[in-house]
Amino acid sequence: MGESIRSRFRGRAVGTVQAGWSIGWGLSVILFTILFSRLPHAIAWRVMFWIGILPALLIVYIRSKVEEPEIYLHRKQSASLAGIFSSGYLRTTLLAALLALGAQGGYHAVNHWLPLYLRSVRGLSTLNTGAYLFVIILGAFCGYVTAAYLTDVMDESGP
Repeated sequence: MGESIRSRFRGRAVGTVQAGWSIGWGLSVILFTILFSRLPHAIAWRVMFWIGILPALLIVYIRSKVEEPEIYLHRKQSASLAGIFSSGYLRTTLLAALLALGAQGGYHAVNHWLPLYLRSVRGLSTLNTGAYLFVIILGAFCGYVTAAYLTDVMDESGP
């Protein structure tokens, strides 16, 4: 999508699309909280699994109907995985990989281990654990939308 938007609005458009995943995540937490509060766990996870297939079917449909932009297809032909490990990009590639590793580790701790800890060790109910996750998701959504607008503002002001 970033290739199809004028550069003036690119940060806002891409950031808003990125914020959309937190909406789906929020809906899944609401469904999780409702299903695991009302159904036996052996059934609730199966229901969540089948509900989770619906977005995947939507992706298959979208991928079959939407064509890639010309600029993406052109750049895809000239790009190679080995290129990011060349001498000009190696330092950036390693630093970016280290940053991504730290970000993913933090994300995993906050969103997977902490709810499990709150439920199993601290004794929070499924409803309270779902509320905790919902607050994190709301914060993520606000952060994505804010960053989307700030990206365009910072891009306009230049270095």
